[in-house]
Amino acid sequence: MVNIYKDKSLLKQRVVLMLIGLSVLLMVSSCEEDIWYQELNPGNPPQSVTNVSVVSGAGKARISYDLPQENVLYVLAEYETREGVRKEAKASRYVQSLTVEGFARAGAYSVSLYAVGLNEERSEPVVVSVEINRPPVITTFESIEVFEDFGGLTVEAVNEFEGELVFEIFTKEGQGDLSLDHSYYTKQRNIRFSARGYAAEPQNFYIVMRDRWGNSTDTLSVELLPFFEQKLDRTIMEELRLPTDNWQGHSWSGIAPRGIHFMFNGNANNANEIFHTVPNSGIPAHFTFDMGKKAKLSRYKLWQRWEGSSHIYAGLSPRKWKVYGSNEPNLDGSWDSWILLGEYEMIKPSGLPVGELTQDDWDTRHAGDEFDVPIDAPAVRFLRVVVEETWGRTQHFAISELEFWGDYQE
Repeated sequence: MVNIYKDKSLLKQRVVLMLIGLSVLLMVSSCEEDIWYQELNPGNPPQSVTNVSVVSGAGKARISYDLPQENVLYVLAEYETREGVRKEAKASRYVQSLTVEGFARAGAYSVSLYAVGLNEERSEPVVVSVEINRPPVITTFESIEVFEDFGGLTVEAVNEFEGELVFEIFTKEGQGDLSLDHSYYTKQRNIRFSARGYAAEPQNFYIVMRDRWGNSTDTLSVELLPFFEQKLDRTIMEELRLPTDNWQGHSWSGIAPRGIHFMFNGNANNANEIFHTVPNSGIPAHFTFDMGKKAKLSRYKLWQRWEGSSHIYAGLSPRKWKVYGSNEPNLDGSWDSWILLGEYEMIKPSGLPVGELTQDDWDTRHAGDEFDVPIDAPAVRFLRVVVEETWGRTQHFAISELEFWGDYQE
């Protein structure tokens, strides 16, 4: 047997064979995926991109191209979204397309494409014309509908392309300048929101929309007469226990059972002063209370339990429920005397999974999640709430505080 460590010629032959094999592998890899390997030579500007094609979109366009074989670090697009506003888009050499976006209006726009190498050396530009369809800020603005509502107005619109949009609502006094009263940000397709806090008297409202690139619409002006609204008196609200109400107040650490009255004590930030049902007592569960007076409801707020992050859009906080109303509830607890006022689902502002919170989530919890009562709902004195699901899919629930708005009826 030959000892290869002593026979230098044999060792040399094996090294040469290994190097040849490695070279062949590299050549095969390069042939199969030559787009992933490109030489970079400083001082040698790359060639221009070729075979450019364009796919138009709402306020944007996707541009595809072929890369030159050498010396490309990335591809740069330069363009104007509106007169005097220049933008850039970049894509690495590992992809063969980029998106130009942020255009203010539909139309044809020129885009200059550069292949960029080391030391930011550019190729000769390839100028391509892109046809831009109407952007979301325009199509959504054209779909706006505005309605008089309690304490203000309600806006509905369709954001077909789910663009990132901001609605701004302005008012003015006399002949003065416009004053921004409300801003509403959304990416949702079906938009509905309300702006409140106005007196029940004729009022001119001015609505402007803008997108995240600073493009804005014309101004929509409407004159409305908001309906009268006031915060209802929580101090006269109290439990009405009916035979079929299937809940019991939970007790811990020696404190008294946590019943309905804690939802009306004005304290939304105490983890103990809450309405809390007995663990594993069952969901769905319903409870009933007396508002003290008959009222035409406009909206209400629900505060989730305050205890760090464990019940903020998580844990025992209600996620889905129904609200029923009555003026003469059957004392046997049956449902014949109740009318459905609305079905509700709590929507997490960030849309993130349970357990992940953004500042918007925290801010909304502190302000209270707000829910509208349909404007055609009858005036009622008694309310019955059916909790159908919690964020943690638990078999019990907790509510820190409830607050209602509307107009008392004689």
